[in-house]
Amino acid sequence: MRILVLWHDFPSPYWGGVLPIFNLLKYFSEEHNIALLSFFRKTAEMKWKHPDLWSSCDVIETVVLPLPSTPSPRAVPIALRNMLLHAISKKTSLTLLSPFYSPEMQAKLKRLLNGREFDLILTSGQMAFYVSEINLSKIVVPFDARSENYFLMYKNVKNPIMKISWLLLHLREKIYESTIYKSFDACIVVTHRDRLLLQRRSPHAGISVIPNGVDFDYFKPMSLKKEHWSLIFVGSMNQLPNIDGVLRFYREIYPLIKKEVPKVKLYIVGANPTKEIVRLTANESVIVTGYVEDIRPYLDKALVVIAPMFYGVGIKNKILEAMAMGKAIVTTTNGIEGIDAIPEKHVITADTAEEFAKRVIELLHDDQLRNKIEKNARKLVEEKYSWRRIANAYNSMFEKVVK
Repeated sequence: MRILVLWHDFPSPYWGGVLPIFNLLKYFSEEHNIALLSFFRKTAEMKWKHPDLWSSCDVIETVVLPLPSTPSPRAVPIALRNMLLHAISKKTSLTLLSPFYSPEMQAKLKRLLNGREFDLILTSGQMAFYVSEINLSKIVVPFDARSENYFLMYKNVKNPIMKISWLLLHLREKIYESTIYKSFDACIVVTHRDRLLLQRRSPHAGISVIPNGVDFDYFKPMSLKKEHWSLIFVGSMNQLPNIDGVLRFYREIYPLIKKEVPKVKLYIVGANPTKEIVRLTANESVIVTGYVEDIRPYLDKALVVIAPMFYGVGIKNKILEAMAMGKAIVTTTNGIEGIDAIPEKHVITADTAEEFAKRVIELLHDDQLRNKIEKNARKLVEEKYSWRRIANAYNSMFEKVVK
């Protein structure tokens, strides 16, 4: 099958937002001919010329993306203008509802479609407006209910300007989701909650659930010497749910742990830590690494992984990666959403500060419980969350849609 993959940012194993498509392309290429057209965000940490990707695609075309990675105050007037224009004119294009419109991208897409025959278009949700009216079999992959995610950001952010930004993004995305996804033959999200949320917005869209996976050949136990009494949190540290989770853990949970385990250490590993996160290092038991080349040694050496995720949608890739590394994880109910993990067997869950602290302390001291959780976690991802298994589910959808 000849497939055009249209994506909002360049597939990479180094950023969670495009990690799924990076891994899927490797398996798609075994059965299909792939042409990739995507934006490319220039950052010092983006190793975008990854050899695995270039061997997976027959054609790769990119357009530089000038957008910031998170909402900024300048997004407010842009979002407001676009929404007003959309509201007052029925002829207004859906491109006004997307910050991803680019004449250069439009031109490259047109050239690709005119120059080659494709059986299928696979697009991320952010790029769906480019191909919604094209008469080809097409699948959109928003992964999650973005409007709901923006609403949760709006509810939890404190800065008034950012609060307005997130609210406008939420309203804009609601219009976009309700209008665009019904134009596709199939729509793929990663959890049943995301499917239900999008179904409310777009009841005529054919929405299916295919979870994310994990590269368990890459993320596997390394048998490094463990650092006693060490905890680790992994995630991009400019993302609001991660920032809020870490700060809430540090203020409400960490003191309870430190009271019982005075030698405890907390490692916060992830790119772009905010000033508020960096200031936590005033406590000598807290280490903030910033971007690291390889998170696996940090995960392997830590005794317990913490994932205090109190809100958000979609699957948390950090949980799957830690499970693949054979780590004992303490997380929240939200943290394992979309993952078939059984509490007390594959992970430990706790939703209050007191219970979270209690379970972390228990895992730090109880080698037998920790070893049981570690083995079960690794076994679960091997059985259910290999990228090959996930790619097979996509391939079945491709066949269904094209036929």
